[in-house]
Order: sequence, then C-alpha cells, then structure tokens
Amino acid sequence: MVLDLLEGLYLLEKGLLTVYERVKAEGAPSETSRPWRSIRQLLRPFLERLRRFLRGPREALTRVTAQQVIRELRPRDLRELGRRLHEDFEAKYAVYKDLRDTGLVVTTGIKFGCDFAVYRRGPGLEHAPFLVSVRKPEDTITAPDIVRAGRLATTVRKRFVLALVDERTGAVRYLMFKWFRA
Repeated sequence: MVLDLLEGLYLLEKGLLTVYERVKAEGAPSETSRPWRSIRQLLRPFLERLRRFLRGPREALTRVTAQQVIRELRPRDLRELGRRLHEDFEAKYAVYKDLRDTGLVVTTGIKFGCDFAVYRRGPGLEHAPFLVSVRKPEDTITAPDIVRAGRLATTVRKRFVLALVDERTGAVRYLMFKWFRA
C-alpha cells in the first residue's frame, strides 16, 4: 500500500523511525535485486529484532546469522523504492508531507476513488472532511471528472480537493470544491 511507504518515509525523514533492510552477506545469494512489495517487508527485520530485544537484549544482538546483514535504509533509499513501485510517488509524497506537516491525519482514499482521505483529528474520532486527489498542474481535467468527483464527495458529505504539485519547485497548491444546490 502506498500509504505505508509514504508514512514510513515521512517518519524516517522526521527522525522518528529507523528502517532496516535484510541483505545477504557477501558470497550468499542476494535478495536485494527483488523489489520490496511493501513497507511491512522493509520493517520485518527490524520488528523481528525488536520483538527479540523485548525478550532479552543478548538474544536480539546475537540472532542475526552469519549469512545476513542488516542495513539501515536512508530516506533516499525509500524514495527510490517509492518511485519504482508507484506512479507519481514524488507528487503524492509532497502532498502527504504538506498535509501531515499542517497537523492533519492522512489515510488512503482508495475507497472513495481518490488518493487521500484527510482528517482533522483522525479516523474513529470523526469522518474525513476532505477527499484529496493529487494532480500535476499540466494534467487535463474534464468537466465530467469534476462532476464525478463532486457527486461522490457530496454523496459521502466530504469536500473534494485537488492538490496540484509543481515538480520544479515542489510547491503544493490546493483547489477545494464546495458544492451547493442550485
């Protein structure tokens, strides 16, 4: 899921998360040539070691076999993974980061047919007031696209927002549609 990767990168850049990758030692068959399918796979070695550490620190430090090396991933490693796995990853991450930096809670919007559902307080505490679709300024948006988005947003009582990302500057602009009865 894209959101897991976005959240992982966001927390890694903020210094709140460390992500590890399991690689084979020299001479052992490599698993690094296969692209990871999700952030959970990237986090699995870390979580396994954490569980072992909670049972006993000595065991945690000695359980890695001679065939395995744990490598700490940097933000640019996760960005590269995101670019390989997901279309428009950089634009989506720019919007995700901008929304999170303003204190909003961002979840996947796939069930609404958009990129993100955005909350002021969080799921379970309120319904998401905004549905966000990430676009580039040069993207063509047709009248039926706008009507479709508006009808969906109105049906589920949310505001539809287009997030436009300028790839040169990284600036994010938002266009919010407010529907009214004629």
